[in-house]
Amino acid sequence: DDSLTEEEINLITGTYEIPTGMFFFLVIFSWWPRPSTWQDSGLNTGFWSHDTEEWYQTQLKMI
Repeated sequence: DDSLTEEEINLITGTYEIPTGMFFFLVIFSWWPRPSTWQDSGLNTGFWSHDTEEWYQTQLKMI
């Protein structure tokens, strides 16, 4: 099977949870987009474009 597990995706994307303080609700954040978010973005062109590189460099500077 060539699919990533949810745990592997969480590790690669830097996903973490923060308690909201309201009951048991959590907010989920990630440093990098999860596969479903990336698929639906305009940057998912099938190749690494100039726009993709600009987005990546901007994200990297914010970390």
